[in-house]
Amino acid sequence: MFTSILSLPPELVEQIVIRLQCPDVCQLRLTCRTLNEKTIPGQFKEFYRSRCVNLTNEDLERFIEVTKPGWMGCLLRNLTINGVMYDTDSLRRLTARQPPEVNNLRPSEPSTPTIKLLEQEELLEARSDLALLETLEQECALERQTTSRMDLLTRAFKQLYRHGSGRWLESIRLRVIVYAKPKERKRSKESLTRRINYTTADTLEVVLGALSQSELRATSFDAFYDDRRCSVESKVIAAALRGLALNPFFAEIKRMALGVSTNVHTYMGNRDTRTNNEGSQEWLNDIARWPRDEKRITGAADLLSKTPALQQLDLHFLSFHSTDANQASHDLHPLSISRNSWLFDRIVNHVSLPQLQRCSIGGATVSVGSFCDLLKKAPALERLELDNIRTAYGGKWERIFDILTSHDTKISYLMLDDLRQGPGPRLLHFDAPGDPKFSYHHQASETLGPSMITRIGREAVCQPLKYNLTRAQPLTNAQYLGWEWAQRDKYGPFWMDRRPSI
Repeated sequence: MFTSILSLPPELVEQIVIRLQCPDVCQLRLTCRTLNEKTIPGQFKEFYRSRCVNLTNEDLERFIEVTKPGWMGCLLRNLTINGVMYDTDSLRRLTARQPPEVNNLRPSEPSTPTIKLLEQEELLEARSDLALLETLEQECALERQTTSRMDLLTRAFKQLYRHGSGRWLESIRLRVIVYAKPKERKRSKESLTRRINYTTADTLEVVLGALSQSELRATSFDAFYDDRRCSVESKVIAAALRGLALNPFFAEIKRMALGVSTNVHTYMGNRDTRTNNEGSQEWLNDIARWPRDEKRITGAADLLSKTPALQQLDLHFLSFHSTDANQASHDLHPLSISRNSWLFDRIVNHVSLPQLQRCSIGGATVSVGSFCDLLKKAPALERLELDNIRTAYGGKWERIFDILTSHDTKISYLMLDDLRQGPGPRLLHFDAPGDPKFSYHHQASETLGPSMITRIGREAVCQPLKYNLTRAQPLTNAQYLGWEWAQRDKYGPFWMDRRPSI
């Protein structure tokens, strides 16, 4: 028996509506009075509380319309702003691989077996999609050359402040979406790393500029945290904050989540103009000059110093390395590991966290002294999660573990995963029940526990933390390779060519 959507109960209609984009909901409400009544904002508050807006003029103009008095956009509580980029490279490579005579092939003619040819219809569709993506990419580039997006977003923020519920948002999240086809999103690829970083910088600049010109407030601010292969460089944060009156906005922030990185190419120097020996004096001088370039490390610390009421802090550190294609290497020199800790040290030295209760850190390189200072600056800390953390300068974890497990601690939840000591892939294996994530050579001669441990409750947290380090090399099997690539995909290092940014 055929059932019309008009005969469905409101609960089922709601489940359909919450899966639609805002323009589609508007079109649905215009079909008839019955659906208009079943999709009124009062019945779907949860749907309108969380919305995504692309950082384009078209989407921002629509955002302004729906935040007018009495419109459903005034119910917004959780806002996600997407920086937009278009992956024209993949389609360009795909169409370039097709020989010129492919358009003249008749269906009965066999194609060359060594070349995977597209069908004529598929090739025409790919070229059409490429032309449209290139047009959208050009429009996006033109929009970035003006302040139109910042002006439009400022108008929307002001309307939310005047007409929204409570003049507050629960959260503002920044993300990057990549379009492989005109209406098809996909996750970021390594080959797009530089362009993605450029998009994150542009998105942060526009959003912070709009917030500085409005009185809108939020409880949580999330900038590319745990967004695959997305982060914002610390020096970009410093540039975006310069000259903006954002202290009132960040003074009310209770949760800050940040994906942050440093691009080491800027201080590794040009290998073409110096000796290739990484132990040379010129190379060491290049490293010594880097900390004095304050703008490269102060941005994240400046941002967090504006949040005195912070109760939850989530930090995701990504590593990026720029190199020439013929010089690419995934080997990290010990000094490279040490200098990556300067960003974390700067944050700890310039941030006060008296109200911090929850903290999550992933992918960071830390000095033991700075991490101990962080624990001392957060006396109210109750929950701590560490993932893929490495100590710099040959530091050992015993001093940190002594503070974590002391009887004065207030921590009631502790999660430690894939901690490392010094350079190399050496993991901490805890003296606890469990098995390591992968096998080692000559593992029969020693007993290794798990590299991840979770403790719940203050009594459990206060138990001593003991661990072992192995000198054996991991077995290069499927378990180890799967773990290694998962870590690299999450935290880096990501390698970028030295082509100029778009």
